[in-house]
Amino acid sequence: MTLLALGNGASDIVSAAVASSNDIFVAVGGALGSGMFISTITTAATILSTPKEVRVNSHTYIKYTAMYMNGILLLILYIFDVSSFISAYIHWLLLGLYGAYHFG
Repeated sequence: MTLLALGNGASDIVSAAVASSNDIFVAVGGALGSGMFISTITTAATILSTPKEVRVNSHTYIKYTAMYMNGILLLILYIFDVSSFISAYIHWLLLGLYGAYHFG
């Protein structure tokens, strides 16, 4: 599974790296757009295309979507941080977000 995830996300990583050297907003827009596409359109298409009834655990879906949105929010706050508060503590904030995601 790890190699499959790496192969699937490699193009997103490369395109974000190339875009961030020119325009950071393109990189953020690409990450936000692909994540929202997967969490909405792909999930709905998968549920609608199965012949049997699909039950989605709402707690798990909301957890994953909320953590994704919090990560994007932290990234946006980091980009637009004028007081340098977020910049000084971004590593702790991201580690805290990962801890909440993993253990929550």
